[in-house]
Amino acid sequence: MTFPSLVTFLRLSPNQLVEDNKREEVLSKYGIDLATIGYIASLFRSKNPDGSLSPQWDHIGLKAQLQVQMFRSLVAQTIVPFVFCYTPSALTYTLPLLNIEASSIAPFVSFLLMLFPICEPLVLVYFLVHLRRDIQRALCCLVGRKFQENTTRASELVTQTRISNPETGGAARF
Repeated sequence: MTFPSLVTFLRLSPNQLVEDNKREEVLSKYGIDLATIGYIASLFRSKNPDGSLSPQWDHIGLKAQLQVQMFRSLVAQTIVPFVFCYTPSALTYTLPLLNIEASSIAPFVSFLLMLFPICEPLVLVYFLVHLRRDIQRALCCLVGRKFQENTTRASELVTQTRISNPETGGAARF
């Protein structure tokens, strides 16, 4: 229950964009000023300067990106129990039936079964980028350091290195 609460707090907490777009609507319908209350909101359409509404396309791209990440995490979550639970347990039960000594793998089986509950949530943290960033932000806040989001890609770093090192003839050093 802690991680969903943390993600909700970090991703949907009050912000200036929501206040600017929804303040008048909430004030006219409910008589409540958004600056005086706490709320959870996500903005799907924002007001243009002429008063018309335009969709926030970053939510749509975010949804498609999140679906790809969820698919990858589901595939990994299918593999993790197979490796950590089903295969060791199956070997423990089937090897003695085939008259093969299974006592040498017994410590590994108990170790893999113990690792399963630890590895299962780590799959989600690894594959879901937004969850990983939110957890990093929360941990940085707990430690007292400022979170610096690393959004550069390896290709950008290679390009920057080649531009900044013309004496190497365009070759990047790593």
